[in-house]
Amino acid sequence: MRRVSYGAFVDRALFAPRTGYYASGRVQIGEGGDFETFPTALSPLFGELVAKRAFGLWTGAACPSRYEIFEVGAGDGQLALDALCHILVAAEGSPRWAAFARALRYVI
Repeated sequence: MRRVSYGAFVDRALFAPRTGYYASGRVQIGEGGDFETFPTALSPLFGELVAKRAFGLWTGAACPSRYEIFEVGAGDGQLALDALCHILVAAEGSPRWAAFARALRYVI
């Protein structure tokens, strides 16, 4: 038996013509499919975590007047909604969060 590295095994399993997972034509990505990377059931909490991390990074960057978050593969936009809702609620009670909300541009 010939030994194959893990990297070669994964490469073949995923990308080999005709037999690789992605070459099979049976791939369904998204809700009900093989890959669902966003935890919908935890969305409000996950959005809050994203908002708090972005706020911390903004603060660490000396609170620039413009700050952008880019979300790739946003699906139905639920993560953006949850993060932005948290930011708006936090901005009502904190001048620093309000400044962050004014500086923020969320791009999906």
